[in-house]
Amino acid sequence: MKKLILTLITPLFLTTPIVYADYFEWIDEDGMTERGQTIPPEYTQKGFKIFSNAGILLEVIPPAKSKEEIKAEKAEKKRKTVEKMRKEKQAAEDKALRDLFATKTDILDQRNARLGTIDAAKEIIQSQIDSLQRNLSAMEGVLKAAETNPNVTEEQLKVTRQNIAAVKHNLDNSRSTLAAKEQERFNVEQEFAGYLKKYEKMENRNKQSKVHEIVDRQANEGRDSKAYQQSNPASSENEAY
Repeated sequence: MKKLILTLITPLFLTTPIVYADYFEWIDEDGMTERGQTIPPEYTQKGFKIFSNAGILLEVIPPAKSKEEIKAEKAEKKRKTVEKMRKEKQAAEDKALRDLFATKTDILDQRNARLGTIDAAKEIIQSQIDSLQRNLSAMEGVLKAAETNPNVTEEQLKVTRQNIAAVKHNLDNSRSTLAAKEQERFNVEQEFAGYLKKYEKMENRNKQSKVHEIVDRQANEGRDSKAYQQSNPASSENEAY
């Protein structure tokens, strides 16, 4: 009869869920650890732990953040956002630069080609200026002699003066063109100096990035190795032997 009763009771016990009541643990104003089914209101914002009735830690509730901490977190979040935008902008600029020039040598080659074209134009303009200057000197000499020659009419003098004025005008235009070419040359030099500076900075960033990657990889490998040794002490001892 007893066996029958036990047989009937045991299945009922095994199928009934076991409910564990939780309790809380917190630190009071004196630094003492307190436990209870409820937490006094003044301690709910200071952080606490939740345990099962069996003493198993279920959850750790951190202290509520202060205004200063919230402000600092917002500032840090903003800083990270700004830094992310800066890096994205820098990456776009670097890509645009690489699309223009595959290597630093490409920058120098294109610069020299542009400067060579400008210098060739300057030589032609300077040659024109020299020729106009010679013509002007000769015409001014002719005018000076004609002005004292009684056989030269006023109309002839007028034509000579007009020709001299035309040469002077062309000479001024040529000098202005030469000055523009000189400014163009300066602008090209500045432009490509900027390209070179940006390219060198990009190369330095890439080098630093690779160094950081190597350091991070080595640090990760070291942490993984240490974690493995801690979780497999027997293996570490065998390696030592």
